[in-house]
Amino acid sequence: MKRELLHRFVQGLTTLKESEKVICWAEAAEKNCRELLWEKRLQELITWSLPTTNEPDLPFKDFQKNYIDC
Repeated sequence: MKRELLHRFVQGLTTLKESEKVICWAEAAEKNCRELLWEKRLQELITWSLPTTNEPDLPFKDFQKNYIDC
């Protein structure tokens, strides 16, 4: 999976089709799920240094509800 697509996914910038692609990829293997969670953690670290804003409803949140313990 391309990192750019993962970055856009955790930022909530993917289309529905792209989001589905990332979720299917993450569900396909535990390694993929861990990689996606790692990208989310990195994004959070980057965001902490930015001014506080209301976080948009990210597609990652839906994924996280079901797969956070992969």
